[in-house]
Amino acid sequence: MPVCWCTVTVYQYTGDKLEQYGLGFNPFSRLVPESKVKFIIQRDGEIGKSLWALRPALEGVSTHVVVVGGYGNGKTHLLRYVSHFIGTHERQAVFPIYVNSPGENFRRLYSNMVLGIGKDKLEQVVWRYLATVAAELPEEFGLEGEDASRLRGEDPPVRKYVQVGKLLFPKLITKARDDMLKRIPLIDYSTALLNLVVEEHSFTAWKWLCGEDVPGEQRRDLGLSMSINSDERALRALLSLKEVLHLIGYKLIVILIDEFEIITTLHEFRRQQVLNEIRHLVDLAPSGLSVFLACAPDAWRSIVEQYHAFLDRFNRVVFLNPLTESQTRRLVEAYLGLARIPGNGHSRLHPFTPEALKVVSQYSLGNVRNTIRLCQAALDYGASNGGARLSRKAMEGVADSLQLEPVQSAG
Repeated sequence: MPVCWCTVTVYQYTGDKLEQYGLGFNPFSRLVPESKVKFIIQRDGEIGKSLWALRPALEGVSTHVVVVGGYGNGKTHLLRYVSHFIGTHERQAVFPIYVNSPGENFRRLYSNMVLGIGKDKLEQVVWRYLATVAAELPEEFGLEGEDASRLRGEDPPVRKYVQVGKLLFPKLITKARDDMLKRIPLIDYSTALLNLVVEEHSFTAWKWLCGEDVPGEQRRDLGLSMSINSDERALRALLSLKEVLHLIGYKLIVILIDEFEIITTLHEFRRQQVLNEIRHLVDLAPSGLSVFLACAPDAWRSIVEQYHAFLDRFNRVVFLNPLTESQTRRLVEAYLGLARIPGNGHSRLHPFTPEALKVVSQYSLGNVRNTIRLCQAALDYGASNGGARLSRKAMEGVADSLQLEPVQSAG
């Protein structure tokens, strides 16, 4: 029978009261910073497999990976960590793009990718491209010695050169457009990208690059003929972006698509269209691209049963199994460590008892999301009730209030 006090007190504000546990805040109620994700998800083996799958791609052969796991088993954490890791340790060679959802068609998938990059970062890409153009033609732009060599460095000061007049911005934009038009599949894309760093056109250019419908008059002001209004144009836009990233020095673009199981909820015809465009993307990029998909097991099984060509392209699979009891304990300790007040004198597991952690493991079924949810509620309950240690009985009451069921042992 549910324990009534849990439903009453679990969600009360308890921020100040958590100090009695040696905690500055409830760590289970906050989004974990990307830099801390590895220590939270406790998935060293799966992380290693995911990063190992990228090695052929870094050496020139595109590879594509599926991360398969049940709902709440840590797929998002894993993708976020892989994105953070390669973006930090391989930042001169690899450009990661985390996408929170594939959307209902390929155009939406492309839009989610651009939003995942963000306007500021995409502007940095454009400025870096402008730096490469100026660095290739230093005499034409009147650059000499150190001024020219700095444009070839890791953080080229091209924007500063424009601001102080060392580079003439209109001339630089014209040269960049001429250069880019020779290299990318969608002509309008070069125009929109370069307008992204032109202050009066930046917002409209960003809308166009995100795949939004831009009125004809606004497009004409930027010199654009059409919006990215179809899956085919979205594919060409993505290939254009990939080419620009390669031009500024990135060897590999890694696209990490979360919640891919949403594809199976689409009408069969639309689902087939999205999968076809992803297959075309993969086939048109034999090098310099790696796509990660995070998908629930039943959904992935359904996709490969109905669309065999997809399995041929995504033949590297990383499985996320439910957490063991020891992994659950390390997960909880890692979260508590994020909020632990230095010098508090408590153990790493406090205020949970070892018996309470067994209850957490039994009721969460090794599911990361359920584990976090249960521990968040338990901390709030304990802090609101005098700061007592969280025992087996207390955890069972909290679990009942959340309507979680324990694993039934055989026999």
